[in-house]
Amino acid sequence: MVLALIVLVGWRLYRVTRPLPLPQATPPLVEIQILNVQDLELWADYVGTVEARRRASIAALVGGRLAELPRREGETVAKDELLIRLDQRELRAERDRLAAALAGAEAEAVFWRDRLAAEESLLEQGAISRLEVDTTRRVLQTTEAAQREKSEALEGARLRHSHAEIRAPFAGLIAQVHIDPEETVGVGQPLLDLVSHRELKAVIPVPQNDLAGLAVGQKTRLSVAALELDWPAQIDRLHPDLDRRSRSGTLEIFFGNDFSDAAQQLRPGMAVRARVLQTRVPDTLLVPGAALHYRKDERGVFIYRDGLAHWRQVVPGLTTADGRVQITSGLTPGEKLIVTPHPELADARPVRVR
Repeated sequence: MVLALIVLVGWRLYRVTRPLPLPQATPPLVEIQILNVQDLELWADYVGTVEARRRASIAALVGGRLAELPRREGETVAKDELLIRLDQRELRAERDRLAAALAGAEAEAVFWRDRLAAEESLLEQGAISRLEVDTTRRVLQTTEAAQREKSEALEGARLRHSHAEIRAPFAGLIAQVHIDPEETVGVGQPLLDLVSHRELKAVIPVPQNDLAGLAVGQKTRLSVAALELDWPAQIDRLHPDLDRRSRSGTLEIFFGNDFSDAAQQLRPGMAVRARVLQTRVPDTLLVPGAALHYRKDERGVFIYRDGLAHWRQVVPGLTTADGRVQITSGLTPGEKLIVTPHPELADARPVRVR
């Protein structure tokens, strides 16, 4: 009886004090991605300014009072449209005076040519001396020289008269006017600036360390945040020299002429962003940066197979702007990559796929 009581008490104590079995660890829940080859493109972003490809600073070629200024700043003009007209009265009077003087010189030259012809005929008949003929010939030569001078003077007057009207050398936008109505201007004085608002370019400063990776014809994209638009383009020009202060290079990218309605608002001076394709690697493997793990001197990923995570050492290459990493060795297309950066992942550990 005593023995039975001892056994019963011992059994109850064992049940109370025995260690509980450890709970079974739940396999980590992961996401996977099937590896496929794709093209790797590395882009560099630069910020610059929209500028006109053609710009003309119009200056006065003759002096005079401003008579007409039909267009103002910000207005557009067509090619050969009148920009400025100066008072032409004095220039017209000079032109008319020289034209009359030339007409008189031409009439005088005709008179002396006819006289020389008549005297040469009389000389052949022995009616006059050679001295008289030579004298008439010298007078004619002097008269013809005066005629040429008056003709050149008239051409100059006509040219000055034409310079009083200034027309647009190309279709564009009047960027700035430097004169006031009825102002008297002098020769060489700046009058206005004209820019080609439909022939535009992006002028982009580039750090000198990036220049080695750039070339004319390189693929780019231009975007103007103010208009919420972008254009495919290419590098059209690389300046051969660097800016002395910033030590940066400069590239130019031309906008196309096929503007949409919204792009009609594009103007010189706007900020523009250029995305330049620096590197393109076709048919390569890219993995999310979070899927790459570091173990001492090793870099690797986990591959999912048969319900387990398997460690795979890899050789990473280039990194894209969105954080994807090129894998140059260690992986094969079609394998299932674990992309979840779970801290409990280990080689040959069971995992659950989400």
